[in-house]
Amino acid sequence: METLNIQNWIVKYDKRATHQAYSQIDIGGPEACGCEPCLNFAAARETIYPKDIREIFDHIGIDYRKESEVFHCNKEDNGLHCYGGEFLFVGSVENTDEAYNPSEVKANVLNFEDDAQNFVWSFSARVTFRQSVFESKPTALFNFAARVPWVLQTKEPD
Repeated sequence: METLNIQNWIVKYDKRATHQAYSQIDIGGPEACGCEPCLNFAAARETIYPKDIREIFDHIGIDYRKESEVFHCNKEDNGLHCYGGEFLFVGSVENTDEAYNPSEVKANVLNFEDDAQNFVWSFSARVTFRQSVFESKPTALFNFAARVPWVLQTKEPD
């Protein structure tokens, strides 16, 4: 395991094992779900993750096109849609302020600091669901909330 000290987290990860697990996943969570809000997220994916976040993913071995989970929270007054989601990786997270609880995202636990911010994230040791390729491995989560425009040519949910 390698170690990454980032903000208030000590992240231990196995890049090779994480990369290998992602190579066995055919599609991301939004495509697997197939509902319109999830398909909208997938269609906007290339614009969602900031460069520094993609660098963290590359460092750890996460494939940003294969989210473990994505869910639509609401359409905000500014017209953007709020989503929550997570990525699994082989490893662990220590010394955390568990600032994120996936079951409470709709209650805005992972908050945007200001109206201009469109992506917030955290690491968590609390894994409640594992994709089968991660079942026998020690896993942790990269959690996020994102504000995403509606890009599909379909009617937006309210």
